[in-house]
Amino acid sequence: MLTGGIPSAQTYERVISVLEQNEINKICIEFSNILTEANKYKKEMYHFDGKIEKGSSRKEGEIKPLNVLNVYSSKYGICIDQKMIEEKTNEITAIPKIIENHIKLNEQKEFVTEFV
Repeated sequence: MLTGGIPSAQTYERVISVLEQNEINKICIEFSNILTEANKYKKEMYHFDGKIEKGSSRKEGEIKPLNVLNVYSSKYGICIDQKMIEEKTNEITAIPKIIENHIKLNEQKEFVTEFV
């Protein structure tokens, strides 16, 4: 339990800045291996979800908000890929490229759902 309350963003930044990059990489790889081993018999299903980052626009419309296409894995329960897209309507054209990349990596057939 956190007796001093929830840590601020600056606290997280200070803590992360003193960690060795190689140690962080090692932890991420170990976590990935644990997820892979625990879920090796589950079927994979990708879920695509386009989002507009509402707070990312600047200067009264000069800089448009970011449009992001997220790919979630049902097997691992996390977002496994993100792709920046120009317009909300372009996310449909980005989906086949992401699917093609993942199928090349996995050489398996997966199920795909879409939240547009």
